[in-house]
Amino acid sequence: MKKYIDQLKSANVFRAILVVQDIKAFSRQALVFLGAVYPIFHIEVFQEKELIVNVKEHVFVPEHQALTTEEKQKFLERKRTSFQGFT
Repeated sequence: MKKYIDQLKSANVFRAILVVQDIKAFSRQALVFLGAVYPIFHIEVFQEKELIVNVKEHVFVPEHQALTTEEKQKFLERKRTSFQGFT
């Protein structure tokens, strides 16, 4: 962690986000200690597994279905727009 603090200081950066594969209890304690010793720094640490989400398998994502040509036309009329891209 000292290495990261030194890099942040030399770059004049006071906010950082670290993404790590795994964080041990000792490292968490070190972050708390660094926050007390260097209150100017705001360092957030996330584990990779906290950030990896398969959006298609997420429970709050409804099933996606392609619109028919008629449904697309009604949608565009309802939104008062036109779309020249995909057919």
